Amino acid sequence: MRDALPTRRQTLTALATLAGGSYLLGASTPALAWPFSDKPSIRGSGRVVQDKRPAMGFHAVAASLPCTVKLVQGNSEGVDIEADDNLLAAIETVVEEGELQLRWAKGYRVTGTNQIRLTVYLRQVDSLSVSGSADLSANSLQAPRLDGSIAGSGHIAIQDLRSERLSVSIAGSGDFEVHGTGQALKVSIAGSGDFRATHFAAQQATVDIAGSGNANLWVRQALTVSIAGSGDVRYYGEGINPTVSVIGSGRVQALGVKPPVA
Repeated sequence: MRDALPTRRQTLTALATLAGGSYLLGASTPALAWPFSDKPSIRGSGRVVQDKRPAMGFHAVAASLPCTVKLVQGNSEGVDIEADDNLLAAIETVVEEGELQLRWAKGYRVTGTNQIRLTVYLRQVDSLSVSGSADLSANSLQAPRLDGSIAGSGHIAIQDLRSERLSVSIAGSGDFEVHGTGQALKVSIAGSGDFRATHFAAQQATVDIAGSGNANLWVRQALTVSIAGSGDVRYYGEGINPTVSVIGSGRVQALGVKPPVA
């Protein structure tokens, strides 16, 4: 039986052979290296150009590029792009199941770009989402129901929103800012995100915070708050007696009857 067992030297030799074979395999198969594509890594040229693209039949916008996106609601649909000329092929603008996706085309690795700017023309909207560091803004939007979602350090800002129901979800350190009017407001923050809506007049609001996030809002009738962590909720509203649940060092603070004129 002892003769059937490998010696320590034999074991080390076998391991070295396997390691060497693995190294040779990796060296001889560069296609397996990141990003598992034959498309090259590209760097922005610095020559900024403009491009117009069609986009039809969408009611939602999702941005995952490191970009700024301006939304313009009206009677037309499409996307205008301002970016380095050699990056246009890597910027994908596609409609999938009613959602306009603004993202890198599969397989591209992009480094050292100038700011990518997109203008999205839309007729209707019920969902806005950003991931990563995307920055999305709109001067004016009308949406019976609007869902806003931020994952990462992104930003969404709407200067004048008219909506019956606004639901906002923030995961990470992103921030959402909105002005306007609405009936029902629901806010969920996981992380250190910020929600700023002291000039969005909501009749009813529900705020859930897990972490160190903050929410500032204006409520006219009813407010329900749940905090787990060190998050804070500050609100304007006359005669509001909020329903509050706090686990941790979080706080709920009344700021006054109504916010100052912006």
